[in-house]
Parts: sequence; structure tokens; C-alpha cells
Amino acid sequence: MITKEEFLKLSITNFTRFGSRNFTMDQLAAELGISKRTIYQHFANKQELVLTSFQYLLNTIKREMTCIEQKQKGNPLPCIIYFYKLGLEKLQSFNPSFLHGLRKYYPEAYLKFEDFKNDVVYGKVYHFLKTAQELKQLRKDIDLGLVCKLYLLRMDEIVFTGNLFEDYSKEVLLEHLITNNLRGLMTPEYVEKYNFSL
Repeated sequence: MITKEEFLKLSITNFTRFGSRNFTMDQLAAELGISKRTIYQHFANKQELVLTSFQYLLNTIKREMTCIEQKQKGNPLPCIIYFYKLGLEKLQSFNPSFLHGLRKYYPEAYLKFEDFKNDVVYGKVYHFLKTAQELKQLRKDIDLGLVCKLYLLRMDEIVFTGNLFEDYSKEVLLEHLITNNLRGLMTPEYVEKYNFSL
């Protein structure tokens, strides 16, 4: 018998790969080797399954981010880059229609995504930027809130709107979207002291 965690993982893997609207409960049941009725014993409807499995994915990402944070303790700028590297890896595994489908057909799940992004950018990344500024790694004249709005909050829209994953590797996107922008905010002393690349 499949565990609930395995069930959620398989569900969200298929929803992100094929789109939440396109991947049907019949297909999911066939892939799991169970009846659709069995699925409905645990979830009232597809909307509940999409929401629960998507929340499972977000919780998994949060745990991965906590590990990054612990490994990079005291190094706020590399932590930001590793966060966005993880984000690009996750986004690259999404079918571009997945987030659009969430927005259109599963607004409650999409709201969870928006809340998650805001929590990451303003609850974590902003504080890393502030710490880096206090450590004289970033220039004092930088408006950190504006940096978050311009460069960090809408990465998913940037990569999917321009179909950037089709033309560029996630490493190139990370370098151009995040690393180069951070490098431009650094104090000359920090840039000179550290060869800032990962």
C-alpha cells in the first residue's frame, strides 16, 4: 500500500509535469494502480488533492531551504544564490502551463504559491540582504525592498513569460538573474576580497 507522502509526491510530480488541469484523476489512479474511488476516500475532489499535494511540494522546498540556511550560516549572499538555484531547479521541472492552471482553475493553491514567494523574499531573502548590508558586503545606498520587488519576487514570471528554460540553462539564468545583480550591489571591498562565484 502506498503511503500518503508517496501519494502526494507522485500527484504533484504529475501535476507539475503535465499541468494540474490536464492530468486527470483517472490517469493518477491508473499510475498508482488504484481505483479513483480509493483516491476520493482521502480527498473530496481534485481541487483538494491539487491544494494538498502543492502544499506538500512547498513544505519540501521549505525544508530544503532550511538545510541551505544551516549550511551557509553567516554567509547571507551565497545563501540567497543557493535559494534561487533551488527555485530555478524546481521551476525548470514545471510544465509552463502548471502555474497558469493553478492561477486559473485552483486559485486557492495559487494563493499558497504567492504567499510562499512573499515569505521567501520578504521573510528570508530581505533579511539576508539586510545582514549583508550590515556586514558591509552590500552598499548602504541600496533600497533592499526595491531590489526584492525588481529582481527577486517575480522570477517565475520572467522565466516562463520568455520561455527562457528553452534557450538557457538554469546555471546561465541564475548567473544573469541573481548573481550578476547581487554583484552589482556589493561593496568594492567585498568584491575585491572574495571571488564571488559559486
